[in-house]
Amino acid sequence: MALKRLIIMRGIPGAGKTHYHETHYPGAVVGSADYLFQQSGAYVHNPAQLDDAHQACFRTVLEAVLREEPLIVVDNTHIRLVEIAPYHMLGAARGYTVEIITIHCDPQVALQRQVHKVPEEKVRSMAYRLDKDGMYMPRWWKHLIVELTPEATC
Repeated sequence: MALKRLIIMRGIPGAGKTHYHETHYPGAVVGSADYLFQQSGAYVHNPAQLDDAHQACFRTVLEAVLREEPLIVVDNTHIRLVEIAPYHMLGAARGYTVEIITIHCDPQVALQRQVHKVPEEKVRSMAYRLDKDGMYMPRWWKHLIVELTPEATC
């Protein structure tokens, strides 16, 4: 039986989550709330649609798991562990090896790169919570932290 993997990306906006998974997991089925905000190749965020975007992302991942796709990536910020838990439970219940990858990137670098136009105060708050919640990651969850320097292509 082939190994089935569910990769859960986490990191602040602009940290390099998408670049990382596109580089390391080509061909994966990808679920991302950002996909709802893509319009003619441009990112147009609408806060009123955020719940719909996350529901669509979960449906994409659920459908991929039910089809038993061999490699699935969830590409969202996942700042709080409660945002990871449904994906982790789904993957584990269906026999997937679930891996969480936290991308650490200097908030100032991420701010310059992000397409989401998240205000600086919010990005810095997210970076703080990312680290704080990460301290409480269940030890049985497979977790990799990738530290990116300002010179790195995140």
